[in-house]
Amino acid sequence: MSNNSSPRRIRILSTLLSEQSDPDAFMTNFKMVRLSLYGFSTRGITKHTGLSAGQVSSRIRLYKLQGVRGRFRDGQTKEARIVRDMVINVPGEERQTAAQHYNEVRNRVISELNRLRKSKKSREQKSAAH
Repeated sequence: MSNNSSPRRIRILSTLLSEQSDPDAFMTNFKMVRLSLYGFSTRGITKHTGLSAGQVSSRIRLYKLQGVRGRFRDGQTKEARIVRDMVINVPGEERQTAAQHYNEVRNRVISELNRLRKSKKSREQKSAAH
């Protein structure tokens, strides 16, 4: 699929799609397709849909989704661009809060590393004194 083409429409197929069909089967297939389009791994899809890894693989072949997860991770799909824009285009107030949180975590990590270094030095000095 070239970057200039419009997004591909995917028809959700099911042998159970009839008047008496189980709507859960359709929704499971729908979830599997959406999770694939958003780059989820087979294990992640199985966790969220209840399908086995083999069922996920066969549906990926059925819907011709081979490679779509890699294209998502490379930022080449419409879904990837949506996620990228959500992550990058953060409002100023939220960005400030995130920066403060990052600095708090960073400071805690640095202080813990310093504490561990001091502890290691004191153990080394004690063992050298004996």
